[in-house]
Amino acid sequence: DNWTAWEYYDADTDSALVQAFRQEEDDFSTYTIQIKAIDSNKYYSVRDIDGVNSISKVLGSTLKNGLTLTATNPRTAITLYIEPIE
Repeated sequence: DNWTAWEYYDADTDSALVQAFRQEEDDFSTYTIQIKAIDSNKYYSVRDIDGVNSISKVLGSTLKNGLTLTATNPRTAITLYIEPIE
């Protein structure tokens, strides 16, 4: 696939920022990314700034196993904010 993605993790807040980019020449509208740095035993919210890939509550171990992102159109950027639920 021709997606590009990166993750920034803030240990002080146990939160992450993920950006994923579906490239122009990619034929696949989904991409699975493993969120590496978060706590497997905590619950998190995933907020997509466009709302498409948002999840209100998900266990960290599920995110570590793989979060499938959807971008219907090529040349699309996805930005996710992943924050622990207190």
